[in-house]
Parts: sequence; C-alpha cells; structure tokens
Amino acid sequence: DGNSWSYTWTDLPKFRNHGKEITYTVVETTTWTDGTYTTAYSDDTFTVTNTHKVYTTQKSVNKIWADANNQDGIRPQSIEIRLYANGDPADLVGVKDAKITLSEANGWSYTWTELPLRHEGKDIVYTVEETAAADGYEVSYSEDTFTVTNTHIPGTVSHSAAKTWDDAGNQDGIRPESVTVQLLADGEAYGEAATLSAANGWRYSWANLPERRDGKDIVYTVEELNVPAGYTPSYSEDGSTVTNIHKPETVERSVTKVWDDRDDAYGIRPESISVQLMADGTAYGEAIVLNEAGQWKHTWTDLPRYRAGSEIVWTVEEVAVPSGYRVSVDNSTDPMTITNTRIPPTYPTPERTPENPSEEIPDTPVPLTPGPIEEIPDSDIPLSGAPRTGDAGVMGSLMGLFAALGAMAGALRLRKKEEDE
Repeated sequence: DGNSWSYTWTDLPKFRNHGKEITYTVVETTTWTDGTYTTAYSDDTFTVTNTHKVYTTQKSVNKIWADANNQDGIRPQSIEIRLYANGDPADLVGVKDAKITLSEANGWSYTWTELPLRHEGKDIVYTVEETAAADGYEVSYSEDTFTVTNTHIPGTVSHSAAKTWDDAGNQDGIRPESVTVQLLADGEAYGEAATLSAANGWRYSWANLPERRDGKDIVYTVEELNVPAGYTPSYSEDGSTVTNIHKPETVERSVTKVWDDRDDAYGIRPESISVQLMADGTAYGEAIVLNEAGQWKHTWTDLPRYRAGSEIVWTVEEVAVPSGYRVSVDNSTDPMTITNTRIPPTYPTPERTPENPSEEIPDTPVPLTPGPIEEIPDSDIPLSGAPRTGDAGVMGSLMGLFAALGAMAGALRLRKKEEDE
C-alpha cells in the first residue's frame, strides 16, 4: 500500500575474507531536520519506520441565548451543532463526534481536541453550523463561527392607569391635587411609581413592558400608594382603574310654619302654602307643600353639607305669601321658622257735620271694602251663641253704618246723573 515502501538487494556476498560472515544493516540517509518525521529501525534494521506526528488543534463552540433569559419560555432544551473542515463535514478528515448536542447540561459549550491541523498538505479551516434554527429565534455566528447566538425579541405590552373620583365632584373639597400609583407585575412592584393629577388627566401609561415571564403571561395591575384621608380605593377587574370613593357629609334641615292670626279667627287662612329650600341663596330642589295634615312641618334629609369645599348656608322662603298676611322668616333656628301674621284691616274715619257738631258719631271705623266689619278683640268673641252685654250698642252702630252707606250711594247716583246731562 502507499504507506509501505520496500527494496531488495540481491547477490550480496555472504562472507568476507577469512570466511567471516557479513552482517548487513541499513541506514536511512535522509535526515528530517525539520522534525516532521522520526526514524526507527527494527532489530535487523531492515524495517525502517518513519513516523510523523500529525499536528493537531482544538476548537470550542459556545451557544449564546439573547432572549431576555428565556422570558417568553420558548427556548429549546438542546440544539445540534455540526463541525465542518474546509466546508465539508469534518468526518471526512477523520474527526470523531463531528456532530454534537449542546444543552444546559454541558453549559451550552463543547470542545473538540486532537483535530488534524492539515489535510492532504493543506491547512484545515474549521467552522460550525447549527443544524436547525430554534422556532422563534434568529441564528448568527461570530467571525470564526464558533460563537453561535440565538436571538429572540420578547413580546412587549403597555399598561395604563386611570384615576376616577366618586366624591360628588369634590363636594367636600378634600380631594388632593395628585395621587401616586405603583405598577405591579404579578402582584410585585415593577419600576417606578407614577403621579396622577388633573394636569395629565389623572392617567399614566407604561410602555414596552415584558409580556411574559418564564413563559407565562404577566398580569399587570396598579396599586394606589398613600390613599388620601377620607377616601376608600376601589379597583377595576382589569386592575387599571382606581376609583377613590368618598361619601360627602350630609345634613338635615327642617321648617315649621307658624300662624299668627288668632287661630284663623277671620277664616282666611289657606289650606296650604309652598316653601322653597335655598342653598346659598339659590333654589334647591322642588318647593314643598306645608299643610295642617303635615302639622305645617317638613324635614329635608341627606342635604350636602359642603359645596366646592365651602359649607352651604341653608335657608327657606315662602313661595307666595297668602293675601291678608305678612311673612317673617327666621333661618337661624332649627327648625327654621316661617311666621305668617294677619294684617289688620284699615277703615276710613267719617267726618263730623258742622250742622250737628255735638252729634255723637260712633268711634267704630267704617270699612272701605267688604270684609270683616271690625277688629274684634279676643275678649269680645262669644264662646257660645248666647247674647253678650253691649249687643245693643253694636246694633246701633250697624244701623248708623248702613245709613251712611245709603247716603253715599245716593250722592254717587246724583253726580252721575249730572254728568250725563
């Protein structure tokens, strides 16, 4: 074969002079000063062995994962790498284990040793290649190919926080100017807290958040830090909206109607009156009706105590004052009081005639309009139908009154006649 060279000498003398047998040996005359070969002889020297120790090298391959520490959980458990020599599978130059497996068990690295440095007199250029790219990854190689990088860009999401207020439009004036919310990832604080205020519409959004952790979707929520005094936080199901709830303070206000009319002695008291509740001088709600059935009383409940942080001044007004009455309101009391007082009727005073200066004219005034004839003192109102002392004087006064009225009517008719003529 090509690795065994031979030569045979023939007709060599067996003995020298004096009959001494000749001992033949061989010596290789070529010297390997460059050290590429070593020469060895068999005992009889006729087998000359030239040994060349093949120059070897070693190569190491390393796998790098650029996937945010397998954030999305899609990294395979192993990959397969093949070694190439001058572009051909290294098996062809006698390399064993030219195809190997990298995994976490071997630290994603492998080293080939005793690789031949040359083949058929030419230097060997070794390279590696991943046999199949992992799903979801892109493969890249270092310049010498022995660093293999698998890159996967993890998915990202955004999460927003919104603040709403359930406090009747800050009726009590205790809403703070801002609040602080912390983003939570699977219940744990993530990143810096954010400030919400009217300036940013009580909203904030976090962008480029990792979508998954260890292959599982991350659940993002928010938590309010340092909840304002007087408020209770409530969170939406998706964990993005924080509602601060404050029940505004309320008060009650009552009103009582008082009649100052001698227990309706004149029979003109209305069956009911309307009262309007006022908040800081402005009508609040619908007017209510007071009547005898309700004991001329009413109470408003659950009235707001504050408006825009200022305490509301509650007052009442009578919607329409009954004819024949004047009204006075005391809003400083509890209950507030509306008093309707009967206005006494006014009467003309008859003139005394010069012809009878001594004529006694009753002091009882004559009314200008039909209605009660006179202001009757309480003491003069009979308790029963029995006649009272002084009835005769009253009757005399009535007769004088009717006579005066007849005279006035006649005078008016006479004037009218004269004007017509």
